[in-house]
Amino acid sequence: MNKQKLTKLTLIPILFLVMCIMGGKWNLRDRIKPVLVKKYKHDYSIVYITAKWCPACRVMRRNLAHPDIVKTIKQNYNYFVVDVDKNPSYCKKMRISLLPTTVIIHHYVRNGKYGNFERKRYIGSLSVSQLKNFLKLPKSPISKKS
Repeated sequence: MNKQKLTKLTLIPILFLVMCIMGGKWNLRDRIKPVLVKKYKHDYSIVYITAKWCPACRVMRRNLAHPDIVKTIKQNYNYFVVDVDKNPSYCKKMRISLLPTTVIIHHYVRNGKYGNFERKRYIGSLSVSQLKNFLKLPKSPISKKS
């Protein structure tokens, strides 16, 4: 065999492996099933969009600090706070026009790829009872009178 053909034959498998590792167009999905690592702790995220100068945001921040709400969020959701003044590009991407805005996003894996979609959006301040309903908290059992 020609020396040039030998170098081409040895380089092709090496380039193929490098492209697979680097996430190129070639993939070994047919031969090796991909191992997917969860990006987030929970399947749902709450994104709270706020600003320091917003009075309704201050009320909402106080309601989000309620112990029942904090417990529910820690158990079931990833929680992110986005400041409009610090992240204007993200707010533009999410089409935020009024504050405060609370968004619930669902994270999923389909065909080996991660995806997100918006499940719920509420614009304005929510009371604690409205937040419980928004987060679908189970109602506490009513004690029976004896």
